[in-house]
Amino acid sequence: MRKWLVMLLAIALLYALPKLNTRGRRRDFPLMKRINDTITILAWVLLAVYFGAFLYWLWTELVR
Repeated sequence: MRKWLVMLLAIALLYALPKLNTRGRRRDFPLMKRINDTITILAWVLLAVYFGAFLYWLWTELVR
């Protein structure tokens, strides 16, 4: 279970990293906005994959 918590922490850090220190300057750097959007999409995809794997793990543990 610790593996899942570490992976969720990594996803949360990936999601929060581009948002730090770019509140007012984001409109000045369109490349940063694109990088931020890309990392956000990747974080959501990874979260969905890990959530699916976690549900599969739960299913196999509860049924078998």
